[in-house]
Amino acid sequence: MLNRNALRLAIVFSVVGLLVAASPAEADSVQITLNNLAFDSSFGSGPEDFNGSFLYDTVLNAISSVSIAATGATDSSLLGAALLFGGVDSTGTEPFQFQFDDGLDDFLNLSLSSGLSASSYGFGDASLLPLGGLASLGFGYELASSGSFSVVDLTIVPTPEPGTLLLLFAALLLLGLHRFVRGLHRSHTRAPSMLCATERRFAHKLLN
Repeated sequence: MLNRNALRLAIVFSVVGLLVAASPAEADSVQITLNNLAFDSSFGSGPEDFNGSFLYDTVLNAISSVSIAATGATDSSLLGAALLFGGVDSTGTEPFQFQFDDGLDDFLNLSLSSGLSASSYGFGDASLLPLGGLASLGFGYELASSGSFSVVDLTIVPTPEPGTLLLLFAALLLLGLHRFVRGLHRSHTRAPSMLCATERRFAHKLLN
């Protein structure tokens, strides 16, 4: 009985270990990409176009790999180069309000009114709040006039590792051994009873 119980425990632990090792990682990040989000200047210095991307971790509520650049008016008038919006100011949950800054008191806002389930948002969901360099070029608080931004789920379902396959094989092997031992035990317990029944029939014939 002790050996059978030990075998059962070994099978249970093997199966539990298999489930833990084979469970896929949660889908915890998305990539949001800006596609030519344009804002207009009242000074006629030309539109400012925003392009780039960033990663959002839905579990940690954190942003990483920010690469957002504004080109247009800043190229010709302000810096002579692209204006980088690498500062993260807001990583709100619902409705997923993201805010970035350029270090010059200019802020870019992205509102995902339908959450992360939508694959694309139009220019009406992006706004600019210029309080620094862009304000000096005639930009004010406004919605984008064109462009869009997209949401891509970066879910990766891992394939079973070699260790997981070996664990599965070991669990199946233990299960097979358990059934084999149980079959032997049943055959041994049945044999004496069958022998006793044969002896009784033989004695009955001799007496009659």
